[in-house]
Amino acid sequence: MPSTLVGVFVSAQGQMNIQAGAWGDEASVGNMGVRAEIRTHVYALNERDLGDSFWVGDNLDNAGFVQFGYQIESPGKYCVSGQVIGGAQECSRSDTLTDADARWFWEYFPNLKGADFYFGIGAFGSVGSNGTWHQYTITPSAAGGWAFLLDGNQVDGIGFHWTHSKARVYVVAEKVTSSTSPGLLGPVEFRNVGYLKDDGWRGVSQLYVLRGCGVSQNCGPSVPYGVQLKGPNYFVAGSGENLLETGSLLWMKHGTTLTIQVPLQVGVSIDNVEHGLGPNVSLELANGTHQVAVPSLVDLGNGTRLKFSSWSDGMKAANRTINIESDIALHATYVTQYLVTVNSGVETPSEQWYNQGSTASYSIPSTTIRMANPLDYLGGRWVFTGWYENEKLVTSSVSGAFVVDGPRELDAKWEPNVAQPITILLFIAVAGVGVWLLYRRKRNVTFGRTGTRPEPKRQVEALSESSADVKQGPTAPQNMFCRYCGGKIPSGNSKCPECGLTVRFLSAD
Repeated sequence: MPSTLVGVFVSAQGQMNIQAGAWGDEASVGNMGVRAEIRTHVYALNERDLGDSFWVGDNLDNAGFVQFGYQIESPGKYCVSGQVIGGAQECSRSDTLTDADARWFWEYFPNLKGADFYFGIGAFGSVGSNGTWHQYTITPSAAGGWAFLLDGNQVDGIGFHWTHSKARVYVVAEKVTSSTSPGLLGPVEFRNVGYLKDDGWRGVSQLYVLRGCGVSQNCGPSVPYGVQLKGPNYFVAGSGENLLETGSLLWMKHGTTLTIQVPLQVGVSIDNVEHGLGPNVSLELANGTHQVAVPSLVDLGNGTRLKFSSWSDGMKAANRTINIESDIALHATYVTQYLVTVNSGVETPSEQWYNQGSTASYSIPSTTIRMANPLDYLGGRWVFTGWYENEKLVTSSVSGAFVVDGPRELDAKWEPNVAQPITILLFIAVAGVGVWLLYRRKRNVTFGRTGTRPEPKRQVEALSESSADVKQGPTAPQNMFCRYCGGKIPSGNSKCPECGLTVRFLSAD
C-alpha cells in the first residue's frame, strides 16, 4: 500500500510494508473474485507510521494485483482518486485525512512489482463506526472491469478487464512505516473469507498463516505482528497476536458449515448461543438438528426498524429448527419499516409502522370543528388550514397520501373563527345599552328633569322653586324638589320620598 500524499509519490525505498494475515486454500486459485468480512478498528497512528490497511486481495494471472479493504493514514492532505504512472501522480480528487480516519480504499497494480498503480479512497466514516463488521468484495463488473462492493453495494470500480487469479485468495493486516520500531497494528478481525468460481461463491476450507513483507521486500529484523484463530474461517491479525510461522496451517474445516446471512445490525443465535451480528455468521457444526434464531424486530432508532420476513428456503418463523447434512447457507430476509405519526387534531394521534416503499394516507372528516361551550352555541368554529411537517406546509387538502421512504410526522393545523360570536355579543351589548338609555330617558321625562345618580347615601341639598340658594328652617318648605332625582319633597319632610336620600337645607343667614 504506497502512500498517496497529494503532490508526492513515496516509493518503496525507505519504507517498510509489514504484513500479517492468512492465505486461503489451493481451491481458491483461479478464482475470478474474492471477498472477506473485516471488523472496523479505529485508532491513531504513531508519528513515523505512514498508514495501516486491512484488505482482501488477489494476485492475477496477468501479473497484476488487486486489493480492497479499509485504511488509516497519518494526518495530511491526500489524493483520494487518481493514478501513479511512471512515478508521476495524476490526481482527480483530494481530501484531508485526520487522526483515526478510517475509510475504504482499493488499489490496482497492472504489474505486481511495478510502480504504476490506480487507487480510490472513500469519504470520512465510510466504513462505519468502531467495532462494526463490513463485507469487502472484489468482483467482475457488468462492464467487464473490476467492481468494488462494500456490504453488497458498489462504491467504485476500474475499467481494466477482470482476469482470473494465479494464486490463492489472501487477507492481510498491513503497516507502512519508515520506523524501525513501528507502532501498533490493529489488531483487526477477519472472517468468512471466500472466492468466486463459475459455480458461485465458496468459503475457503483452510487458512494458512501469512507473515512477511509487502512490495517493499524490507521488513527490518523481524515481523512483530501475528495471527490467532478465533473460530471457523475467523481470525485476528496484528499486534499482540501469536507469532506463528508463516505458511503453517491456521484452520482447516472439519465439520459441516452453517452460514447465516442477515443485515449488518441483526444478531444470530445458534443452539441458544449468540454468535454476533451480520452480514454473515458461519459456524462448523456436527451433522444433525440445530436451533437457529434471529430477532423478529430490530430497532434502529429514529423511527426506523427491521422486521423479519422469511428465510431463503421459505420458512416464515424467525426461530426455527434445521437439519444439517452438508454445508448450507441461509439468508434471513428483513424489511425496513418506518414510523408514520399523523396528528389530525380531531382524534388521538395515530402511530403506525409502514414497510419501506408502501403508501400511507391521511385525512380529516371536515374543514371545520365546533368549539367547546359556550362559543359553540354562538357559532364559534375551528377552521382547518393545512397539513404540516416540521412547521412546513405539505398540503392544504383535507386528505393525501405519500410513499414511505423514511419516518414521517404530519400535523393538521387549525385556526379559530369567532367572527359570529363576536358579532352576536356586540349586538347584545349594543341592545343592552339602548335599553338602559331608553329607561333613563323615560324616567327623566316622568320626573321633569335629568341628572346623574350619585353614590348611595349621599346627602344632597334641596332647592325651592323660588330660590336656588336660600332655604328656611330645619325642614323643607313648600315647593321643594330633590336635586338628585327631581322628585317633589312634601313640606315638613327631611327625606326625598322618591329616592329616599336625606336632604339638608341652607339657612336664610
